[in-house]
Amino acid sequence: MAASYHACVVFLFLPILIQYSNSEDVLGIQTDDFDFDGLPGAQHEFRIEVGAGKEECFFQKIAKGANLHVTFEVLRGADRNIDFIIKRADGSIFDSHLWTHEGTTEKLIEEEGPLAFCFENYHSRFASKLVFMFLDVWHEADWMEFDRNNEQIDISVDTMRTTLQKVDTSISKMRNFQAISRKHVIADWYLSLANNKYIQNLSIAMSCIIICTSCLQTYFVRKLFATKNVTSTQKPRA
Repeated sequence: MAASYHACVVFLFLPILIQYSNSEDVLGIQTDDFDFDGLPGAQHEFRIEVGAGKEECFFQKIAKGANLHVTFEVLRGADRNIDFIIKRADGSIFDSHLWTHEGTTEKLIEEEGPLAFCFENYHSRFASKLVFMFLDVWHEADWMEFDRNNEQIDISVDTMRTTLQKVDTSISKMRNFQAISRKHVIADWYLSLANNKYIQNLSIAMSCIIICTSCLQTYFVRKLFATKNVTSTQKPRA
């Protein structure tokens, strides 16, 4: 009888347990659908192939008061120039870098909402572009919540908050500098590959030209010194 009672209790509370186990705790808020947009920051790194005459866009929801850092560089493709435009949800332009091979945007977000990061390759009708992009979003105000949870600790909250903010800012700047260095390393790598391929093709072409020139030269030199064993009247020479 007791076993049946416990089985009934488990059966009744099973949906609640499943729902609780499936929920995610994001900044103290329970949500059934986990989404990275609920986190205080985001960091993404892409290598994007933008086709000739096409546009590629990516969307990221950013909270109000967050710091935005975006850097990009065209790794290969024709003249390595492209249009990079950041758009708000209403279609207005937040920031832009037009017809350039690299650029960086660092701004404070004043309105919460999604931003569209678009690479436009409309000016190039025949060549695609490979683009490296690094996106970093962080929220310095999150340390205030951390301070409120530690008010009962016998330490100076203001000093700790200031120190944590400085550490967080330094780490964010360090990650941005690393992303820029990584961007240049990748660009140099693709440039080295392109130069190596160009030199190989040029060397093969020059070798073929030299071989053909040598064969033609040998043929014409032998033709120049060739003598006939008969005269013009078809009589053997003396």
